[in-house]
Amino acid sequence: MSEEAIVAEHWLPPSPHREVVLEYLRDGRAHLVERGHRVPPLVVFEDGGAIELPRVRYQMTRRGMQLVAAEGEITPEETRFYDVCGCVDEFKGQVREREALDAEGRAYLELLMEDACRMIQRMERRREHYEQFAQRLAELAAELQKELEARRAANLAEAQARVQEIKALLAAQGQLDEARREQLCILAERVRAVADALEGALAAGKQTALAILAEYEDIRGGRAWQLPPKEG
Repeated sequence: MSEEAIVAEHWLPPSPHREVVLEYLRDGRAHLVERGHRVPPLVVFEDGGAIELPRVRYQMTRRGMQLVAAEGEITPEETRFYDVCGCVDEFKGQVREREALDAEGRAYLELLMEDACRMIQRMERRREHYEQFAQRLAELAAELQKELEARRAANLAEAQARVQEIKALLAAQGQLDEARREQLCILAERVRAVADALEGALAAGKQTALAILAEYEDIRGGRAWQLPPKEG
């Protein structure tokens, strides 16, 4: 399925802006946040910025070609640039170029810094999510380690030793009396116990891996993350 099919066609900006924002979404550098029926989704960037999807523009800035919000009023959720660097470079450029500050110029500069703070706030929240993610992974790893340690005695060497005892008893000549039957059954049960303990260890490992996957899916959200290609 194409990105255009995933994103409602009527919300996409015109070309060439459309292709750039779709690339950002596809590469996981941004994701969409739905805001309700007949309300355009918000493109939220990894670097903290947020722009309504139809208003995203790829145009020349003080830093070269960058994604910005189209001219005009923006919502309280939006920012004019996709990252703090864009705000700061625009702020510095405005300050250096202006001989004096009128009310409009001052308001614009203040808005740029407010945008930067909103981006930083968004990134700080994201960092907190990662801290919670790391804590949860540590808890899951500790629980699994404890579970595996409890079953460490159950291993192949233990099963092989019991099997050798069984073979020795089976090799003995003579009638299979009750005592030998009992001993053979006890040893066979010890082999089974090894398997049972290992099955428990594998189940605990699988459960932990699935729990980690759930944590990953939760922190990833709607972002299209991909592993970087292996070198060589």
